[in-house]
Amino acid sequence: MSDAYEIAFNLDPFHNDANEDPDGDGLTNLQEFQRGTNPRNPDTDGDGVPDGIDPKPLVANHRPVAGTGSLASQALSFDGNDFVQVPSSASLNLQSALTLEAWIFADGTPANQQGIMGTWDDNNGPFRTYLFWIQSGRLEFLISPSFARPTDTIAFPVNRWVHVAATYDGAFARLYRDGTNISSIAT
Repeated sequence: MSDAYEIAFNLDPFHNDANEDPDGDGLTNLQEFQRGTNPRNPDTDGDGVPDGIDPKPLVANHRPVAGTGSLASQALSFDGNDFVQVPSSASLNLQSALTLEAWIFADGTPANQQGIMGTWDDNNGPFRTYLFWIQSGRLEFLISPSFARPTDTIAFPVNRWVHVAATYDGAFARLYRDGTNISSIAT
């Protein structure tokens, strides 16, 4: 790192601090220098995605994508018309088994067809479409081509964090709320 860079960002040019991470974003000072990001700001571009997992840490409002980074101690906030789009990938083509999980805090009764995550493929073929969503106020997991739909029997809880999960093992689609299996259907 250049002395000018260290001075500009209030680092110590007389101390070997290349491996330190003063902003806690998962990047060392040297990595911040190489990327051109601010070692004192965990989100240089201000888009809500920490520099350490942001694929474009100098471009604000770039949507987060799947990766190996961690969003521990963080959350995405949606107001009803927001979404995260992940580029198409062979890893999303379900052929045998799948587990989907999320923590959700609904501050009001969810509207109809509130997606949590899923894929959609109108083509017939070996890949399955799956939708994990809140349908008619209830948690539901839909999987094609059988369109098995394990569905919660109660309305989705509001004003508290709820852990939800959906699994598919090649034979059954299962739905979980707060660690309890609430519905299972053969596919």
